[in-house]
Amino acid sequence: MVSEYGYTTVAALELYASEDFGLIDATYLTDPHVEAKITSGERKINTYLGKKFTGTIPDGVIDSTNIIATRLIYRWMLIHNFKLSKNQQEEALKPLLDDDVKILLDVYKGATTPIKLHRFYNNNPAVFY
Repeated sequence: MVSEYGYTTVAALELYASEDFGLIDATYLTDPHVEAKITSGERKINTYLGKKFTGTIPDGVIDSTNIIATRLIYRWMLIHNFKLSKNQQEEALKPLLDDDVKILLDVYKGATTPIKLHRFYNNNPAVFY
């Protein structure tokens, strides 16, 4: 099984987090469970941006996926009373879409607001401001 959208892999996530999750818990942090956390992170990103990515995934989306999935895993570990370092605890308690992640993702939002022109410029007398 791989994550649903393929924004990152278990191997890339483990390199990012400097952890081998399967060694931490051989039952609930195996590849399928970690991939489920990755998929959850991908869905949060897709929901925030209002779109999905295919083909070459942008670097900011990959990094955001790694950050969110790591936070989800650390939260799971915290809930199940695993010993976490101070940095891991802090990471687990951060919002999934904090300001740092939003900065990475806002580049890809691509939401544009249509510009309304004055009626003198568009020949439509029904347009008033």
